[in-house]
Parts: sequence; C-alpha cells; structure tokens
Amino acid sequence: MLLNPVILVFVFLFGMSPLHADENVETPVKLEGGTIVAPAQVMKWMDSKEPIFILDVRRPSHYEESHLPAARHIFVTRLDEHLGKVPKTGKVVIYSDGPNGWKSYRAAENLIGKGWKNIYWMREGVYGWKAAGYPLSR
Repeated sequence: MLLNPVILVFVFLFGMSPLHADENVETPVKLEGGTIVAPAQVMKWMDSKEPIFILDVRRPSHYEESHLPAARHIFVTRLDEHLGKVPKTGKVVIYSDGPNGWKSYRAAENLIGKGWKNIYWMREGVYGWKAAGYPLSR
C-alpha cells in the first residue's frame, strides 16, 4: 500500500492528521494535563492584575489585526523555537481563533508534553472573546 506523500509531509510538518487541520472539525472539549477556561475567567484574571502570560498562536496577520490585550504572539509552528519566552511558572493562557482553531489546542498539547504544568486553554478563542464583548488590541 502506497501512502500519499502530501499527507505524510503534512503530518511530519504539523504533527497532526489532515482531519484535525479541517477548520470545520471542532477541537476536543478536554485537554489532558491542562485546563480549559472561558473568556470570562481570563478577563477576571486580567481585571485582578493577577500575573498571567497570554499567548496568541494564530497567524501573524491575524494577531496584527486584533488580539487580546497584553497577548504575546508566537505562531504555533514557531513555538518550539521560542519555548524560552513562555514562562514555566504562573498561568499560561493559550488561544487561537475558536473551537475550530486547532492551533491553540496543538500548542497547549505541545507545552504540556514538554513539562509545563500551568496551561490554560481558552478553547473559545478570539471569537468567544469578541462574542463576550471584551476589548481587543491592535
């Protein structure tokens, strides 16, 4: 049986099957080793001035268009190159577009797999943030 070389390259580069890359397939509702948080919880942490690291893993153009206040940007495919920028202590909130955005799920899995214990995945992403009426920065 011959395997499609395009699929093999995709899986090698992105660490996921093409099915998971489909933006029409929702991400899981559970994150092993991490915690799923709603935009309201992230906003509470921000309002309380609690130290949190907010990580946007979307494409650079999406980040430049709008992002959560104080969010840092590392595109998901560049995360391994920039692990030193992600703190190992304190809360790390990761987000991408929304429930169909696999980037943040993969980034959260990646950090958990590398030993981070403080990962909070905002599954609803920037879409959920906007829907809740919270501010965005440019």
